[in-house]
Amino acid sequence: MIKLYDISYKYPSGTLALDGITADIQPGIHLLMGENGAGKTTLLHLLATLLTPTTGVITDENGQPMQRHAPSVLSQLFFLGDDLQWPAKSIDELVNSHARFYPSFNPELLAANLDVMGIKSNEYLDSLSLGKRKRASVAYALALGTPLLLLDEPANGLDIPGKISLQKALMQSADEGRTIIVSTHTVWDLERLFDSVIMISQGHLMLNHSIGQIADRLAFISSAEPQPDALYIEEEAMGFRQIVPNDGSLYTDINYPALFTAMLNPTTASLILNQLTD
Repeated sequence: MIKLYDISYKYPSGTLALDGITADIQPGIHLLMGENGAGKTTLLHLLATLLTPTTGVITDENGQPMQRHAPSVLSQLFFLGDDLQWPAKSIDELVNSHARFYPSFNPELLAANLDVMGIKSNEYLDSLSLGKRKRASVAYALALGTPLLLLDEPANGLDIPGKISLQKALMQSADEGRTIIVSTHTVWDLERLFDSVIMISQGHLMLNHSIGQIADRLAFISSAEPQPDALYIEEEAMGFRQIVPNDGSLYTDINYPALFTAMLNPTTASLILNQLTD
């Protein structure tokens, strides 16, 4: 389990990107949500030890502080940014020059991921389309087997078959002890895979709840008329999209865009958090 204790980060310019974030992140696949500029990428960089918190500490699954540039830490995590450029011509070359630094690298999983993605390990990365390069990168990152994997917009540049392949590769690469954090604006591409939702807004932690907790306490419905007990209401083409309390008798899929929008409003955010924690 990754623990964040009162994490804040201020850039040299004086901009406060994150403020007082305390959270436990269990193994699983986690959705990281937030508006542009909310602090998502800063949080990923802190978790990847590319940045050092201005205040607070982040500890790994062994309770040890995650020290910047420490080899013992770097071999246990990997950050795949949206614009990462590999220093290799092919996946085969990456395996020979890079994968040896990761003791959990799984060549069989890499082969399975590449097969799902429709990529050959000896293909030159520069000769591939943007979408295929992204598929190859994700396939390799997943196969490194690191206990902590950070993915920033992994579905960017992927067409519909590519997104389906991404789902399959994520499913076959996840295991009980692994923590995968996915930062994305296109939630629906992977919505069936998430175990929890982490939401940041303006540098503050708004949500850190499991999918089970949310589904047990909230219901996401559409109806012709507003419900009197609705915690959040927004108009849609045929009526009203709403978040209502769930007394345990109603199970619905989570409407992530509605949840995101509701949490940006202080009044509805307070109602939702009260429902989740009561």
